[in-house]
Amino acid sequence: MSSKILAACLGVAVIGSVGCTGEFVSRHIYDRDISQYKGYNEALERDNAEMRPKADAYDQLRKDMDLANGADKTYADLAESLKKALEGLNVAPEVVTINRATGGIVLGDELLSFDSGKFEVTKQGKEIIKRLAEMHRNATFKIVGHTDRKPIVKADTKAKLITDSNDELSVLRAVAVMGVLMQNHIPSGHFLLEGHGSREPLAGGDKSCRRVEIFVMGDSAPVESPKTVKTSAPKTSKK
Repeated sequence: MSSKILAACLGVAVIGSVGCTGEFVSRHIYDRDISQYKGYNEALERDNAEMRPKADAYDQLRKDMDLANGADKTYADLAESLKKALEGLNVAPEVVTINRATGGIVLGDELLSFDSGKFEVTKQGKEIIKRLAEMHRNATFKIVGHTDRKPIVKADTKAKLITDSNDELSVLRAVAVMGVLMQNHIPSGHFLLEGHGSREPLAGGDKSCRRVEIFVMGDSAPVESPKTVKTSAPKTSKK
């Protein structure tokens, strides 16, 4: 074999070996990078799994804080509204309160004359309800009546009831408050009435449980009363 041919063969061999080595090095680096990427991705997934409950807890905490702030604002607005309604009236603070658990304005036994088995509103109670009506002219009112746990035994009370039950008595107490609001120009379409009987007692004994809670549900479009159509008397011809 001539020297030229031998040199050519050696050159081809060298090039081939470099090419094979280059492929081998590139594949090795690729596999290494893929392995590192998978490890990095798995680490991210683990971190995400660990952070997700914390993020959910944070979101829930923020929602709870927003709700609490909203509840505090609502309570403050109700307290201010109630304060204005009671201005100038000789009413003890414990007689008209706000139930923070429900958001209702609580009218107690003294204002509503809800002695055992009764469902009348006192003169002072009517004045307070009148002021609430003036301050929330276009609101919808949810009115919930409550009773104590004593069974109805008075004959005059039984004579006024159909079902002889505390459920009915609690509804009648809500109706009594609605009646006063309607007398002060709150339209009939602006009421939701409920009677909870004795199922939601308050601490303080039977007297505290005999109550009505008024919920101011917010403003709504005013309900216009039907317009009176004036008619003129027919003319009579003079004879």
